[in-house]
Amino acid sequence: MMIVEDYEPFREELVRLLKDFCAHIVAVEDGQKALELYKANHNYDLIITDLSMPNLDGVEFSKAVRQINPGQPIVVLSAYTDSNYLLPLINIGVTHFVEKPVDHRALLEILYKVIEEKMPRENKMIKLGKGFEWDKQYNILFKKDNPVNLTQQEHFLLSLFMSNAGQVLTTSFIMQSFYDSRIDIKEASIRNLIFRLRSKLPAKLITSVYGRGYRLVLD
Repeated sequence: MMIVEDYEPFREELVRLLKDFCAHIVAVEDGQKALELYKANHNYDLIITDLSMPNLDGVEFSKAVRQINPGQPIVVLSAYTDSNYLLPLINIGVTHFVEKPVDHRALLEILYKVIEEKMPRENKMIKLGKGFEWDKQYNILFKKDNPVNLTQQEHFLLSLFMSNAGQVLTTSFIMQSFYDSRIDIKEASIRNLIFRLRSKLPAKLITSVYGRGYRLVLD
């Protein structure tokens, strides 16, 4: 994934938000630099770009990208909602727009739409029951086709359980996994975190194993 955004704090915010959903993120501060990187290697699942940027704006950047790869998925972030302003992008086939200031949930919903367009749903979804599904490629939890809002800690813990489904995870293993991923958490908070995560999942999906730890059980 490539993120093109000139405002550094927001660029870093996007990276933090999306790093759990994408194994490799390239974050760039202007359209010209992004285009040079894209010309060197245009193997990106997705580009998220701002419109107003120095050196090369989002419209010209997107046009150049589409000339290189007409099928490249692009999501545009814009403070403008006027269709006349966005028309040049619509004319080159860009159909995914997120209004600034960006609502995280809205952005994740758009990203899922892009993902769904690229890959048949049945090949990447794990059914968890009660309308819940887990996107095993992008590590996203859905309930009745809508993304479930998870905190960073909740998302990381669920990803850990899903990648170790059926196995008992001890508190020490969970703590070490958080530590290895540089996510701050105290051991005393693990039980409360699991309680909060359970409240957002089907009942009995995550079970306690007395004296050992916790286990996620799939049917």
